[in-house]
Amino acid sequence: CANIEVTYNNFPADAEEAFQAAVDIWAYSLSSSVTIRITANWTFLSPGLLGSAGSSYVYRNFANAPDDRYYGSALADQIAGYDLAPTQPDIIANFNSTQNWYFGTDGGGTFSQFDLLSVVLHELGHGFGFASSFGYSGGNGSYGVGANNIPMAYDELLTLGQNGSPLLSLAEGSGLGSALTSNNVYCNGDHATESAGGSHPRIHAPVSFNFSSSISHLNEFTYLAGSENSLMTPSMGPSEVIHNPGPIA
Repeated sequence: CANIEVTYNNFPADAEEAFQAAVDIWAYSLSSSVTIRITANWTFLSPGLLGSAGSSYVYRNFANAPDDRYYGSALADQIAGYDLAPTQPDIIANFNSTQNWYFGTDGGGTFSQFDLLSVVLHELGHGFGFASSFGYSGGNGSYGVGANNIPMAYDELLTLGQNGSPLLSLAEGSGLGSALTSNNVYCNGDHATESAGGSHPRIHAPVSFNFSSSISHLNEFTYLAGSENSLMTPSMGPSEVIHNPGPIA
């Protein structure tokens, strides 16, 4: 298991309870000897936006790093075996205070309410490492963090086609751009593939690139609402409930 500590800013008590329930689910789903710290903000966000979360820092070439790719803070700490930035949060999460939320943890709520526990569970998944550095502009694809464009570890797992070439083997430019919008991107990670019954899980790569959803999610139409793997798809509708990260994630 993992020990996860949360600093809550402006959360009403019932929203905090739902957030903590999601934290507890992740704590029993992960293994780390290093305490994971989250700063959670209850704040005004643009209408229609439920929330967001991401790693507050990324690291490479730290102790025990298996390669020179970038890793999100919580994952880097777990691999290193110690806290790389003990005075800083590993994940920063923001949730929309104006949404019509259901704060219960029983999967209830009305048809017009969003299940806060499910949404928090999803967003924290990005903070734990379900996040890509791929980008797209004017038909051209790119990747990388920092001046040297070093990829995230997650990027290493992505291929064009079920058993195709790694996306990182494609040169930045129009070819990579076509791949990122091909609706034909998969994950070849060993554990994810085993959890998907031996097939590479399909990644969300729609023909119109969306910076908030493309590549950093499982495919919406492969893992529909009700699937045990639907948590990390890009869309979550009102009254949709899933309280488990799912075997692929």
